[in-house]
Amino acid sequence: MATMPERLYEYRVYERMSAGIGASVYDDQNFDTVYFNEELAHDFASWVSGDSMEPKYQNGSVALIRETGFDYDGAVYAVVCNNQTYIKRVYREEDGLRLVSINPKYKDIFISYEEDPRIVGIIVGNFVPMEG
Repeated sequence: MATMPERLYEYRVYERMSAGIGASVYDDQNFDTVYFNEELAHDFASWVSGDSMEPKYQNGSVALIRETGFDYDGAVYAVVCNNQTYIKRVYREEDGLRLVSINPKYKDIFISYEEDPRIVGIIVGNFVPMEG
């Protein structure tokens, strides 16, 4: 008996957002199309690059982002500053944002408010794409 192929949902995945040192900013013209077997609510999706947020966010996985402002300390956000994008746990401090990796081998990054960091949105999910 043949099994029904499982339904795959299409995602447009933009740029490789950093989960490491930093990567180029969101580029509306450049995206890949990938597939996953669940339909997950999000505003846009981006590649994760680097191992600083492992084990939860793996290099080569897709991060799903909901465009919001800052919600609460310790949540994982996409942050843009100085033409780089980061995926990190974010903590607001008096003089700026402290970006914290899940992987303990990475040191915290501090970005002063004078550098004009922008929280793009909160990470609401992630997945490793399936073959389409």
